[in-house]
Amino acid sequence: MKIAVLTKAIPSYESSIRIDSSSTWIDESVVNFVVNESDSYALEEALQIKEKLDNGSEVVVVTMGSQDNTSKVLKDGLAKGADRAIFIQNEDSNTDPLSISKLFSQSLKDENFDLIFSGLQSDDLGSGQTGVLIGELLGMSTATLGIETDIHTTKDNEFICFHDFTLKRIFKKNLSVKNLNYSKIKDISIKLGKPIPLLKDLLKSSNNKHPLFIEIKPSFSKLLLKKLLKETSKFTKCVFISFKHENIFKLLSINKNTQVGLSFCPPTSVKKIIEKSKNRKINYLILDKFYLNNKKIENLNIKKYYYTIRTKSEFSKFKKDNNLIFENL
Repeated sequence: MKIAVLTKAIPSYESSIRIDSSSTWIDESVVNFVVNESDSYALEEALQIKEKLDNGSEVVVVTMGSQDNTSKVLKDGLAKGADRAIFIQNEDSNTDPLSISKLFSQSLKDENFDLIFSGLQSDDLGSGQTGVLIGELLGMSTATLGIETDIHTTKDNEFICFHDFTLKRIFKKNLSVKNLNYSKIKDISIKLGKPIPLLKDLLKSSNNKHPLFIEIKPSFSKLLLKKLLKETSKFTKCVFISFKHENIFKLLSINKNTQVGLSFCPPTSVKKIIEKSKNRKINYLILDKFYLNNKKIENLNIKKYYYTIRTKSEFSKFKKDNNLIFENL
């Protein structure tokens, strides 16, 4: 798989910003440029997909601007594991997303990338439109502004964004998440270069305008679920999903208007899925790809998302008329 990652050089928060002599742009001579934070997350996701596929995939960092300001961005991407870099010269101070997207598209069209990642938005301008526009200009399917995370609770009842029940697979430590305070988990994860964020931090990143699917991994007590609803109460785009359906029905008993979904995997029967979907308080079905193309499930009048999509061939095979979760654990 050939993956491009769009990265941008932005002024650091510590830089002294002042207007240049033309009064149309900042004086770049006194600015320290750094990599846009959410672009770093995009690069990490691309590198994880490459590692997971292990089939000669290539990750390419792409940036645009002046050579002086962007060299650090490219060097950073290569240092983190990108295979090569593409620099697009552009001295124009025009920041219109469509104009920028056209320049990117012209430079990338002959590369024939399978995936193009961009960060959620740039921290300097924050338009969040470039990735979508590039997808349209290149005729590529586009998925944007959607986030899914698994959550657990720590010993001190902090909600963390993490898939596994223990630290063994990722950190080689046979320790259970529920038996550790967050400070200990944070210390371990940061030292090994894979920080585990709190749910509250991810919520802030979503800017209260991007859909956020929150998968509750273990069974939570009603008290914990009340705490979860309180912590997410100001974020209206949250959808709670779980394979442990008791979590979902407890949430609905606390607040009947909570956006929720039920998750299913084999060997759950189609009959059982259909029965559960009849509950009008359930907003979504989260289904293993095993159930794709099942006519009875296709005909259900409820929003459906399919997971365990991990390869280019699977994505190409199922992308038409389906909502897919491209999964990288």
